[in-house]
Amino acid sequence: PVESLIGVAEWRLEAGMAARGFVRCAGFSRGREAFGTWYESASRRCVQSTARDGVVVAVSEANEFSCR
Repeated sequence: PVESLIGVAEWRLEAGMAARGFVRCAGFSRGREAFGTWYESASRRCVQSTARDGVVVAVSEANEFSCR
């Protein structure tokens, strides 16, 4: 599950998400935080990731509209 990526270094997130079939739709940084939106087309699953100080602190379900 993508939730298993919580606690990993931010630079490893993209490879971890890709291994699970997700592609990045969007992303931005604000201060010490970075946010990403990811989509997995087979299941139509959309998730949002949050990293703080270079470490993934959250991966949660997002509205499918967020991935368009």
